[in-house]
Amino acid sequence: MFKYVTITGLNHYYGKVPFKIGRIIRLQKDYDNNHDSEAIKVVLPFIGTVGYVANSLHTVFDGTNSAGRIYDKFGDHIYAKVEIVSHSSIVAELIPPTENIYFDNAFNLFCESEIDETQNTYLNVNYKF
Repeated sequence: MFKYVTITGLNHYYGKVPFKIGRIIRLQKDYDNNHDSEAIKVVLPFIGTVGYVANSLHTVFDGTNSAGRIYDKFGDHIYAKVEIVSHSSIVAELIPPTENIYFDNAFNLFCESEIDETQNTYLNVNYKF
């Protein structure tokens, strides 16, 4: 049974800043990735991609699963909970697909924002984490 994954590539985005222990994150298959047919990106609302599930022997922590190992175990996306934040990677626990979590609703627990409806953009995003 797959349970934990390593998230890497943080330095290509926002570093470890968006990751806090206990945060719910969305793991989404990256169908447009030309370099890895089993790529799974980590996405946060308002921010976008913040990393990828590790898929290399050199980046997957012992005791966690690679993107290739979990890719066919869920549909387009699955949720995970951040458990460990290290200097270069994150370990997250996968939330079983049977649990009904709506990412936008879950994110609203962590964020308040004002919407500029004229430009369809978000203003003053206040994170509660």
